[in-house]
Amino acid sequence: MTAAASLLAAVFGATIGSFLNVVSYRLSRRESLVRPASRCPGCETPVKPYDNVPIFSWLLLRGRCRSCAASISARYPVVEAVTAVLYALCVVRFGVGSEVILPLVFVTLLVPVAAIDLAPWSQEPWSGWR
Repeated sequence: MTAAASLLAAVFGATIGSFLNVVSYRLSRRESLVRPASRCPGCETPVKPYDNVPIFSWLLLRGRCRSCAASISARYPVVEAVTAVLYALCVVRFGVGSEVILPLVFVTLLVPVAAIDLAPWSQEPWSGWR
């Protein structure tokens, strides 16, 4: 049961990691987390649902936009994979009971914080933060 639960946690973690990419990217730019939908950073074409599968879509598209072939940063699948691994490790360590909820929340909060701290675009000072 632990292997199946860990695998399920990893899949769920990768999905959450995909959203955490949006959170880290847009929060650092003071953009809305809701609108617009995910889009190519080059041509701003909305990402199709079948091109938004965590980790696999980036690999299948070889890190490029389907529409304009612009390069998509490797940070996206890395954040998704790291979140997947951390979710799986939480289940391995704490099991599938209620004890795992707090560690999962902790991971969910800290991954975007770390991604913002490590991202090159977050190095510019945020003017007006008061």
